Amino acid sequence: DWRIDTTVLPLLDKAKARGRRLEVNLNYVAFTKQNKGGTYIHTDAEEYAEFMLATFLHMQEKYGFVPDAVEALLEPEHSPDWTPELLGRAIAAATKRLAGAGFHPRFIAPSVTDARNAVPWMQGIASVPGAMEALREFSYHRYRGARNVVVEEIAAEAARLGIETSMLELWF
Repeated sequence: DWRIDTTVLPLLDKAKARGRRLEVNLNYVAFTKQNKGGTYIHTDAEEYAEFMLATFLHMQEKYGFVPDAVEALLEPEHSPDWTPELLGRAIAAATKRLAGAGFHPRFIAPSVTDARNAVPWMQGIASVPGAMEALREFSYHRYRGARNVVVEEIAAEAARLGIETSMLELWF
């Protein structure tokens, strides 16, 4: 709520004042290497889907809007509990659960830190029935491995799947 109150709402107001609509992306972060005990349950597809639905319902009730997109898992290399297939199952379950409640965001994945991991992650996600129903962006970051040949492979895989690509992070 703090992030919505201090960042998103002011940006929504500024966009509205300019006659524009701000697109909101919900970014799921699970850097599980940082966990110090406790139980992490979101690799269970139905738990992930329930969490997404709870988030959408909360935002709708409290703020009157919901995300346009869900970045399914930020930088999975920081989340050793996840695999491409687990993420595919989570996306499929969340798509179904959200649609059942009338929400239809587009999903973005895999948002890997090393571009060389993008195609294998996307292929693993796409191998799961239902995972590609709402997945519309093939995302990656350019921190490592983003040689021209790798970026061309990402573009070719996205074309094969019929989805867009998005390079979402690069800090230098």
